[in-house]
Amino acid sequence: MSATFTERLADGLSLRVLVLLLGGWLILLPQSLQSPSWLDAMLFDASLALTPERVRYTHPASPSSTGGWYSIWPQVTDRWAEQGLSRHSGALLNGGYRTPWWFYPAFSGLILALAVYLLWLTPVMGRVAALLMTGLLTIGLVAGQIGAQISQGLYLPLGLAVQYLWVGLLLIGAYWHQRRWYRQAQYLRRQLGIERFDNGHWKEALTALKACPTSESILDLLYDQAREHERRQRRQEALACYREIARRKPMYRDVAQRLKALEARQGGTGTANLAKTQVLEEFAVPQQLGRYQIERELGRGAMGIVYLGRDPHIAREVAIKTLNVAPFDADERESLKKRFFREAEAAGRLRHPNIVTVYDVGQEHALAFIAMDYVRGEPLSERTAQSRQLPLAKVYELMATVAEALAYAHEQQVVHRDIKPGNILYDPDENRVVVTDFGIARVANSARTQTGEIMGSPLYMSPEQLKGARVGPASDIFSLGVTLYQLLTGALPFRGDTIAELSYQIVQSRHRPLREVRKDLPRSATRIVNKALQKEPEKRYATAAEMAKALRSALEKEF
Repeated sequence: MSATFTERLADGLSLRVLVLLLGGWLILLPQSLQSPSWLDAMLFDASLALTPERVRYTHPASPSSTGGWYSIWPQVTDRWAEQGLSRHSGALLNGGYRTPWWFYPAFSGLILALAVYLLWLTPVMGRVAALLMTGLLTIGLVAGQIGAQISQGLYLPLGLAVQYLWVGLLLIGAYWHQRRWYRQAQYLRRQLGIERFDNGHWKEALTALKACPTSESILDLLYDQAREHERRQRRQEALACYREIARRKPMYRDVAQRLKALEARQGGTGTANLAKTQVLEEFAVPQQLGRYQIERELGRGAMGIVYLGRDPHIAREVAIKTLNVAPFDADERESLKKRFFREAEAAGRLRHPNIVTVYDVGQEHALAFIAMDYVRGEPLSERTAQSRQLPLAKVYELMATVAEALAYAHEQQVVHRDIKPGNILYDPDENRVVVTDFGIARVANSARTQTGEIMGSPLYMSPEQLKGARVGPASDIFSLGVTLYQLLTGALPFRGDTIAELSYQIVQSRHRPLREVRKDLPRSATRIVNKALQKEPEKRYATAAEMAKALRSALEKEF
């Protein structure tokens, strides 16, 4: 059984199917409905109270003598009404009320129409519109039952239809809520897979992607990672990725051929040759990019390899971030280059002493590159362990400086979207802190910003970012609050064993009180963190500058 078939089967066994099965049960099993529901009993009594004068009606001749498909329904429905009504009101005398032969086929059609409404119309109507429409339908059904009894002496038990309508609405609402969280979890797993791969945790990256349902984007990502493993001579990792693709979609691209070739080479390549090839691959560093001379590799970021370079004209050291577009087809290549240079466009608008400066962009053969200020120091992620924590006063000072830098970026309509300790560099020798890696920043007022994209590190995301809503400066304030919490305590404010659980905690649950984690913290730490971590953006600091002011005020009063 293929993975895709299994995923579709699991998706089919859902609350939505339960609504359909419940409707089918009401249509196909009338013998189980031979007594009225509690709602029918209430409506019958209400009709009696509203009837000014009791009028008795006699049953018409049963159509069973004429034959036809409905021949069994008069007896069933009449018995249904008589048994139920005589049980609670004593008002059914000598068959005074009757259920006509056509009621049950009409009831079946009504249930079918309600099922269509619940399954296909309510999802596109929106929550408020669906509630209003369901309320109107309920009023119509109740009025129809009461009106038929008062004016015509007809007992039309529609209570089950009303109950089905509301139970179905609750189930459909729960289904779509479940689907939203499911899709969110898949986005976060995909993001985690990318982040783990970029940081060299290849097994964890593959594990995260294995948990994602089959889609073209997931297959593309697995394929890209397999190709990168191949280029770096990591054959075991490449085989694992190709096998996962083949399990999901055997005919995907050239996976079958690549898998066969890798498996054939697996036993025939000596360790000496393998080691030699790896050395050649690892030191295949370009000598020059544009006018910049390359000295060595600094690391690997989310977009590609980062080199230390030198501008010979002014003898300035620069960090050069690269993106190799050669392995991609023409359409993908253009899309990647546009995204890469859009990063430079966003960051290049910023001129601030505490934000990394972008100097130049360009392309050399298959490598697109961005030259930026080379910042010495270490990321603050190295200062989150309790053994290496910074003094409290220094944490306040650094976070106030970062908040001021973000305030400047927000004034330029640039939102970072991925504030975390790893993207803040600190040089203790110069006492300088710099916000870096605007790699997923988006120009806030750009038409290219798409609501619904999830970008950033899940541990530091704001609730609105996790929901896929449009994010603004308040999202950076929330992420800075998480960063402040971690630098103060060495722990994260929200915890979860899975991404879905972590997402739920961030969106729905209150963070663990700061002073439960570290008792010696001043009250100002609790006050500032609590305000920054509010679930609703409008309840946080109005601006990053306001948060910076609160930090500096506390720094002056308490340290």
